[in-house]
Amino acid sequence: MGNHGTSKIVLLTGVYLIIGLYSLGFNRADESVNRVMIAEANMNQSEQIALAGIRMGMNEIAPVIGSSAFSTRTANIFKGQASYRGDVPSSLSSTESRITSTGTLNGHSVTMVAIINLYNGHWRITRIYSQPTAAEFSLLH
Repeated sequence: MGNHGTSKIVLLTGVYLIIGLYSLGFNRADESVNRVMIAEANMNQSEQIALAGIRMGMNEIAPVIGSSAFSTRTANIFKGQASYRGDVPSSLSSTESRITSTGTLNGHSVTMVAIINLYNGHWRITRIYSQPTAAEFSLLH
């Protein structure tokens, strides 16, 4: 009779141990998903800040061909920071310019490069590229 009670205790202890290990595994998975989602949200917001920097850069450029280069500027946007600059690489046509902008929020950064074209006296974006930093990309895996 005493052996039967001991085996129930051992069996129940084993069941509780297994349930505890599963719970621990679920908590770790939940923490991992949470970390990735926070990184994704910060990257998305950093990208929006970088895009705002491109728009501000377009406003800095006069609608005159040849006056589209400017040194790096910074602005605080949405509790983050945009750093942007304009230049005219030799590979672009005479009516094009390039604006490079980096948006940073909570230590997360995304750099965007926009090729803009002067059309009817206004600059418009013809191509845009977005790239998270290598550190940001590694957070998603």
